[in-house]
Amino acid sequence: MEGNQNGAGTGGTVDFGANGNNTVGTGSVSNANNVAGTMGNAPVGNSPFNSGMMNTPIASGSSDVVLNSGEKKSKKWLVIGGIIGVLVIVIVVFAMMSRGGGFGGRATDLRSSFNIYANYFLSGEAKNDDLPDEFSGEVVVDEETGEEWEYSSFFEKYLAGETDAGEDYMSSLKKYFSTFYDYYMNEMKRYPSAVDYLNDYKSDFDLILAYYSGEDLGFRTLAMKYVDGGKEGVESYIDEVVAGYQDLDNGDFNSALTNYAKKELEMIVWYDEVGCMNGSEINTECSSNNEEGEVLEDEMAWFNNELRVLINDAESNINAGIFELKNIVYGDASEYTEDEKEEMEKNG
Repeated sequence: MEGNQNGAGTGGTVDFGANGNNTVGTGSVSNANNVAGTMGNAPVGNSPFNSGMMNTPIASGSSDVVLNSGEKKSKKWLVIGGIIGVLVIVIVVFAMMSRGGGFGGRATDLRSSFNIYANYFLSGEAKNDDLPDEFSGEVVVDEETGEEWEYSSFFEKYLAGETDAGEDYMSSLKKYFSTFYDYYMNEMKRYPSAVDYLNDYKSDFDLILAYYSGEDLGFRTLAMKYVDGGKEGVESYIDEVVAGYQDLDNGDFNSALTNYAKKELEMIVWYDEVGCMNGSEINTECSSNNEEGEVLEDEMAWFNNELRVLINDAESNINAGIFELKNIVYGDASEYTEDEKEEMEKNG
Protein backbone atom coordinates (compact mmCIF):
# COMPACT_ATOMS: atom_id res chain seq x y z
CA MET A 1 0.00 0.00 0.00
CA GLU A 2 1.59 3.31 -0.94
CA GLY A 3 1.53 5.36 2.19
CA ASN A 4 -1.29 5.65 4.71
CA GLN A 5 -4.97 5.16 3.95
CA ASN A 6 -6.60 8.55 3.84
CA GLY A 7 -9.79 9.90 5.33
CA ALA A 8 -12.16 12.57 4.05
CA GLY A 9 -13.33 15.91 5.47
CA THR A 10 -15.26 18.92 4.19
CA GLY A 11 -14.73 21.80 1.83
CA GLY A 12 -12.54 22.17 -1.27
CA THR A 13 -12.04 20.36 -4.55
CA VAL A 14 -10.16 17.15 -5.15
CA ASP A 15 -8.31 16.74 -8.44
CA PHE A 16 -7.22 13.15 -8.89
CA GLY A 17 -3.90 13.57 -10.62
CA ALA A 18 -1.14 11.09 -11.22
CA ASN A 19 0.86 11.23 -8.00
CA GLY A 20 0.06 10.43 -4.34
CA ASN A 21 -3.10 9.74 -2.37
CA ASN A 22 -5.48 12.62 -1.70
CA THR A 23 -7.09 13.25 1.65
CA VAL A 24 -10.33 15.15 1.37
CA GLY A 25 -10.11 17.67 4.18
CA THR A 26 -11.48 21.01 5.26
CA GLY A 27 -10.79 23.21 2.30
CA SER A 28 -7.59 21.45 1.28
CA VAL A 29 -6.13 18.28 -0.10
CA SER A 30 -2.85 16.74 1.09
CA ASN A 31 -0.73 14.34 -0.90
CA ALA A 32 1.10 11.36 0.61
CA ASN A 33 4.34 10.90 -1.26
CA ASN A 34 5.71 7.60 -2.40
CA VAL A 35 9.27 6.76 -1.57
CA ALA A 36 11.24 5.49 -4.55
CA GLY A 37 14.84 4.79 -5.32
CA THR A 38 17.46 2.15 -4.80
CA MET A 39 19.40 0.93 -1.80
CA GLY A 40 21.96 -1.83 -2.16
CA ASN A 41 24.64 -3.60 -0.17
CA ALA A 42 28.27 -3.94 -1.24
CA PRO A 43 29.31 -7.57 -1.55
CA VAL A 44 32.08 -8.76 0.71
CA GLY A 45 34.66 -11.14 -0.69
CA ASN A 46 37.99 -12.66 0.26
CA SER A 47 41.11 -12.81 -1.87
CA PRO A 48 43.30 -15.89 -1.30
CA PHE A 49 46.95 -15.26 -0.59
CA ASN A 50 49.23 -17.17 -2.95
CA SER A 51 52.96 -17.45 -2.58
CA GLY A 52 55.60 -19.64 -4.22
CA MET A 53 59.33 -20.38 -4.13
CA MET A 54 61.76 -21.22 -6.85
CA ASN A 55 64.66 -23.57 -6.16
CA THR A 56 68.10 -22.29 -7.06
CA PRO A 57 70.05 -24.95 -8.97
CA ILE A 58 73.48 -25.77 -7.63
CA ALA A 59 76.08 -27.08 -10.01
CA SER A 60 78.36 -29.84 -8.76
CA GLY A 61 81.69 -30.87 -10.10
CA SER A 62 85.41 -30.79 -9.53
CA SER A 63 85.50 -27.03 -9.37
CA ASP A 64 84.34 -24.86 -6.49
CA VAL A 65 80.61 -24.31 -6.15
CA VAL A 66 79.60 -20.72 -6.91
CA LEU A 67 76.36 -19.47 -5.29
CA ASN A 68 74.44 -16.41 -6.38
CA SER A 69 74.28 -14.84 -2.94
CA GLY A 70 72.31 -11.79 -4.06
CA GLU A 71 69.48 -13.86 -5.57
CA LYS A 72 69.25 -16.09 -2.50
CA LYS A 73 69.03 -13.08 -0.21
CA SER A 74 66.10 -11.57 -2.16
CA LYS A 75 64.23 -14.87 -2.08
CA LYS A 76 64.69 -15.09 1.68
CA TRP A 77 62.91 -11.73 2.09
CA LEU A 78 60.18 -12.86 -0.28
CA VAL A 79 59.51 -15.86 1.97
CA ILE A 80 59.51 -13.68 5.09
CA GLY A 81 57.11 -11.26 3.42
CA GLY A 82 54.79 -14.11 2.48
CA ILE A 83 54.74 -15.41 6.06
CA ILE A 84 53.95 -11.93 7.38
CA GLY A 85 51.12 -11.58 4.86
CA VAL A 86 49.58 -14.87 5.94
CA LEU A 87 49.82 -13.85 9.60
CA VAL A 88 48.08 -10.54 8.88
CA ILE A 89 45.21 -12.32 7.14
CA VAL A 90 44.86 -14.79 10.01
CA ILE A 91 44.76 -11.96 12.56
CA VAL A 92 42.16 -10.00 10.56
CA VAL A 93 39.93 -13.06 10.10
CA PHE A 94 40.20 -13.90 13.82
CA ALA A 95 39.28 -10.32 14.77
CA MET A 96 36.24 -10.36 12.50
CA MET A 97 35.02 -13.70 13.74
CA SER A 98 35.55 -12.75 17.38
CA ARG A 99 32.95 -10.04 16.91
CA GLY A 100 30.40 -12.80 16.47
CA GLY A 101 29.36 -11.81 12.98
CA GLY A 102 31.64 -13.34 10.41
CA PHE A 103 32.51 -11.10 7.50
CA GLY A 104 31.12 -7.57 7.44
CA GLY A 105 27.35 -7.63 6.98
CA ARG A 106 26.99 -11.40 6.62
CA ALA A 107 25.15 -13.22 9.38
CA THR A 108 26.89 -16.31 10.71
CA ASP A 109 25.03 -16.87 13.98
CA LEU A 110 22.10 -15.63 16.08
CA ARG A 111 23.87 -12.57 17.48
CA SER A 112 25.23 -11.35 14.14
CA SER A 113 21.90 -11.91 12.37
CA PHE A 114 20.15 -9.87 15.07
CA ASN A 115 22.76 -7.10 14.95
CA ILE A 116 22.42 -6.73 11.19
CA TYR A 117 18.61 -6.62 11.31
CA ALA A 118 18.45 -4.31 14.34
CA ASN A 119 21.02 -1.83 13.03
CA TYR A 120 19.31 -1.71 9.63
CA PHE A 121 16.02 -1.08 11.42
CA LEU A 122 17.38 1.58 13.75
CA SER A 123 19.91 3.43 11.59
CA GLY A 124 19.49 2.18 8.04
CA GLU A 125 22.91 0.50 8.06
CA ALA A 126 23.26 -3.28 7.78
CA LYS A 127 26.25 -3.64 10.10
CA ASN A 128 27.24 -6.24 12.62
CA ASP A 129 27.73 -3.98 15.67
CA ASP A 130 26.27 -4.70 19.08
CA LEU A 131 23.45 -2.33 19.98
CA PRO A 132 23.97 0.41 22.56
CA ASP A 133 21.97 0.35 25.77
CA GLU A 134 19.82 3.18 24.40
CA PHE A 135 19.06 4.60 20.97
CA SER A 136 18.11 8.28 20.85
CA GLY A 137 16.52 8.33 17.40
CA GLU A 138 16.37 11.57 15.45
CA VAL A 139 14.48 14.86 15.50
CA VAL A 140 13.45 16.34 12.14
CA VAL A 141 12.44 19.99 11.87
CA ASP A 142 9.99 21.14 9.18
CA GLU A 143 11.75 23.98 7.35
CA GLU A 144 8.49 25.76 6.54
CA THR A 145 6.57 25.48 9.81
CA GLY A 146 9.40 24.90 12.28
CA GLU A 147 7.46 21.94 13.68
CA GLU A 148 9.58 19.17 15.18
CA TRP A 149 9.03 15.46 14.59
CA GLU A 150 10.87 12.86 16.64
CA TYR A 151 11.52 9.48 15.07
CA SER A 152 12.60 6.58 17.28
CA SER A 153 14.20 4.70 14.38
CA PHE A 154 15.22 4.95 10.75
CA PHE A 155 12.33 2.59 9.99
CA GLU A 156 9.80 4.98 11.50
CA LYS A 157 11.39 7.86 9.64
CA TYR A 158 11.22 5.89 6.40
CA LEU A 159 7.50 5.23 6.81
CA ALA A 160 6.99 8.97 7.20
CA GLY A 161 8.79 9.61 3.89
CA GLU A 162 11.61 11.51 5.61
CA THR A 163 14.57 9.52 4.26
CA ASP A 164 16.41 9.16 0.96
CA ALA A 165 16.22 5.38 1.21
CA GLY A 166 14.95 3.68 -1.89
CA GLU A 167 12.02 1.36 -2.33
CA ASP A 168 14.33 -1.62 -1.75
CA TYR A 169 14.65 -0.72 1.93
CA MET A 170 11.55 -2.70 2.92
CA SER A 171 12.54 -5.81 0.95
CA SER A 172 16.05 -5.70 2.45
CA LEU A 173 14.62 -5.27 5.94
CA LYS A 174 12.37 -8.27 5.38
CA LYS A 175 15.37 -10.32 4.20
CA TYR A 176 17.46 -9.42 7.27
CA PHE A 177 14.55 -10.16 9.61
CA SER A 178 13.92 -13.51 7.94
CA THR A 179 17.56 -14.53 8.45
CA PHE A 180 17.42 -13.46 12.11
CA TYR A 181 14.10 -15.27 12.61
CA ASP A 182 15.53 -18.56 11.30
CA TYR A 183 18.60 -18.37 13.56
CA TYR A 184 16.45 -17.36 16.52
CA MET A 185 13.90 -20.14 16.16
CA ASN A 186 16.68 -22.70 15.90
CA GLU A 187 18.69 -21.38 18.86
CA MET A 188 15.83 -20.42 21.17
CA LYS A 189 13.49 -23.37 20.68
CA ARG A 190 14.21 -24.44 24.28
CA TYR A 191 12.84 -21.12 25.55
CA PRO A 192 9.02 -21.14 25.15
CA SER A 193 8.40 -17.54 26.25
CA ALA A 194 11.15 -16.26 23.94
CA VAL A 195 9.64 -18.11 20.98
CA ASP A 196 6.17 -16.74 21.77
CA TYR A 197 7.55 -13.22 22.00
CA LEU A 198 9.25 -13.36 18.62
CA ASN A 199 6.15 -14.79 16.96
CA ASP A 200 4.08 -11.90 18.35
CA TYR A 201 6.75 -9.50 17.11
CA LYS A 202 6.70 -11.15 13.69
CA SER A 203 2.93 -10.76 13.49
CA ASP A 204 3.24 -6.98 13.91
CA PHE A 205 6.26 -6.86 11.59
CA ASP A 206 4.39 -8.70 8.81
CA LEU A 207 1.37 -6.45 9.24
CA ILE A 208 3.37 -3.25 8.80
CA LEU A 209 5.31 -4.53 5.79
CA ALA A 210 2.12 -5.73 4.11
CA TYR A 211 0.26 -2.50 4.83
CA TYR A 212 2.93 -0.20 3.45
CA SER A 213 3.85 -2.45 0.53
CA GLY A 214 0.38 -3.56 -0.57
CA GLU A 215 -2.16 -2.12 -2.98
CA ASP A 216 -3.60 1.30 -2.18
CA LEU A 217 -7.09 1.66 -0.72
CA GLY A 218 -6.91 5.42 -0.26
CA PHE A 219 -9.78 7.77 -1.11
CA ARG A 220 -8.13 9.06 -4.27
CA THR A 221 -7.46 5.56 -5.64
CA LEU A 222 -11.01 4.36 -4.97
CA ALA A 223 -12.48 7.47 -6.57
CA MET A 224 -10.43 6.88 -9.71
CA LYS A 225 -11.51 3.23 -9.73
CA TYR A 226 -15.11 4.44 -9.42
CA VAL A 227 -14.75 6.70 -12.44
CA ASP A 228 -13.37 3.78 -14.48
CA GLY A 229 -15.52 0.87 -13.28
CA GLY A 230 -18.39 2.17 -11.16
CA LYS A 231 -19.44 0.89 -7.75
CA GLU A 232 -19.15 -2.81 -8.65
CA GLY A 233 -15.63 -2.30 -9.99
CA VAL A 234 -14.54 -0.67 -6.73
CA GLU A 235 -16.16 -3.42 -4.63
CA SER A 236 -14.28 -6.08 -6.58
CA TYR A 237 -11.03 -4.15 -6.14
CA ILE A 238 -11.55 -3.84 -2.37
CA ASP A 239 -12.27 -7.57 -2.03
CA GLU A 240 -9.15 -8.40 -4.06
CA VAL A 241 -6.88 -6.17 -1.98
CA VAL A 242 -8.24 -7.35 1.39
CA ALA A 243 -7.86 -10.98 0.27
CA GLY A 244 -4.14 -10.34 -0.04
CA TYR A 245 -3.96 -9.80 3.73
CA GLN A 246 -5.59 -13.11 4.70
CA ASP A 247 -2.21 -14.74 5.35
CA LEU A 248 -1.56 -12.23 8.14
CA ASP A 249 -4.11 -14.05 10.30
CA ASN A 250 -5.14 -10.73 11.82
CA GLY A 251 -8.92 -10.56 11.86
CA ASP A 252 -9.09 -7.15 13.53
CA PHE A 253 -6.93 -5.56 10.86
CA ASN A 254 -8.77 -7.20 7.96
CA SER A 255 -12.12 -6.12 9.40
CA ALA A 256 -11.00 -2.53 10.03
CA LEU A 257 -9.48 -2.20 6.56
CA THR A 258 -12.62 -3.56 4.89
CA ASN A 259 -14.96 -1.32 6.91
CA TYR A 260 -12.92 1.79 6.13
CA ALA A 261 -12.62 1.08 2.40
CA LYS A 262 -16.34 0.37 2.06
CA LYS A 263 -17.22 3.57 3.91
CA GLU A 264 -14.94 5.48 1.53
CA LEU A 265 -16.83 3.97 -1.38
CA GLU A 266 -20.16 4.90 0.21
CA MET A 267 -18.94 8.49 0.51
CA ILE A 268 -17.81 8.54 -3.15
CA VAL A 269 -21.16 7.18 -4.35
CA TRP A 270 -22.96 9.86 -2.35
CA TYR A 271 -20.85 12.61 -3.94
CA ASP A 272 -21.77 11.21 -7.35
CA GLU A 273 -25.49 10.92 -6.60
CA VAL A 274 -25.82 14.51 -5.38
CA GLY A 275 -24.02 15.82 -8.44
CA CYS A 276 -20.77 16.77 -6.72
CA MET A 277 -18.55 14.54 -8.82
CA ASN A 278 -17.47 15.58 -12.30
CA GLY A 279 -15.05 13.15 -13.87
CA SER A 280 -11.91 13.21 -11.79
CA GLU A 281 -13.03 16.11 -9.63
CA ILE A 282 -15.11 16.12 -6.44
CA ASN A 283 -16.60 19.26 -4.96
CA THR A 284 -16.31 18.51 -1.26
CA GLU A 285 -18.32 21.60 -0.33
CA CYS A 286 -21.42 19.57 -1.19
CA SER A 287 -21.22 17.87 2.19
CA SER A 288 -21.15 21.17 4.06
CA ASN A 289 -24.42 21.84 5.88
CA ASN A 290 -25.77 18.56 4.50
CA GLU A 291 -26.83 16.22 7.26
CA GLU A 292 -26.41 13.01 5.28
CA GLY A 293 -23.01 14.07 3.96
CA GLU A 294 -21.78 15.07 7.40
CA VAL A 295 -22.90 11.75 8.89
CA LEU A 296 -20.98 9.84 6.19
CA GLU A 297 -17.87 11.94 6.83
CA ASP A 298 -18.04 11.28 10.58
CA GLU A 299 -18.46 7.53 10.02
CA MET A 300 -15.55 7.43 7.59
CA ALA A 301 -13.36 9.32 10.07
CA TRP A 302 -14.30 6.83 12.79
CA PHE A 303 -13.33 3.80 10.67
CA ASN A 304 -10.12 5.53 9.60
CA ASN A 305 -9.21 6.10 13.25
CA GLU A 306 -9.93 2.44 14.08
CA LEU A 307 -7.54 1.36 11.33
CA ARG A 308 -4.85 3.85 12.34
CA VAL A 309 -4.91 2.64 15.96
CA LEU A 310 -4.06 -0.90 14.81
CA ILE A 311 -1.30 0.33 12.50
CA ASN A 312 0.19 2.68 15.11
CA ASP A 313 0.15 -0.05 17.77
CA ALA A 314 1.98 -2.46 15.46
CA GLU A 315 4.59 0.20 14.58
CA SER A 316 5.11 0.99 18.26
CA ASN A 317 5.46 -2.69 19.15
CA ILE A 318 8.19 -3.43 16.63
CA ASN A 319 10.08 -0.25 17.54
CA ALA A 320 10.06 -1.03 21.26
CA GLY A 321 10.54 -4.73 20.63
CA ILE A 322 14.04 -4.26 19.22
CA PHE A 323 15.53 -3.79 22.69
CA GLU A 324 13.40 -6.55 24.19
CA LEU A 325 14.87 -8.88 21.56
CA LYS A 326 18.33 -7.50 22.33
CA ASN A 327 18.01 -8.62 25.94
CA ILE A 328 16.97 -12.11 24.86
CA VAL A 329 19.63 -12.52 22.17
CA TYR A 330 22.44 -11.10 24.30
CA GLY A 331 21.62 -13.57 27.05
CA ASP A 332 19.29 -11.90 29.56
CA ALA A 333 16.92 -14.72 30.56
CA SER A 334 15.68 -13.01 33.72
CA GLU A 335 12.15 -12.81 32.36
CA TYR A 336 11.70 -16.58 32.21
CA THR A 337 9.66 -18.38 34.85
CA GLU A 338 11.25 -20.92 37.20
CA ASP A 339 9.40 -23.76 35.44
CA GLU A 340 10.79 -22.62 32.09
CA LYS A 341 14.31 -22.38 33.48
CA GLU A 342 14.04 -25.93 34.85
CA GLU A 343 12.82 -27.18 31.48
CA MET A 344 15.73 -25.40 29.75
CA GLU A 345 18.23 -27.11 32.03
CA LYS A 346 16.53 -30.44 31.48
CA ASN A 347 16.67 -30.04 27.70
CA GLY A 348 20.32 -29.00 27.87
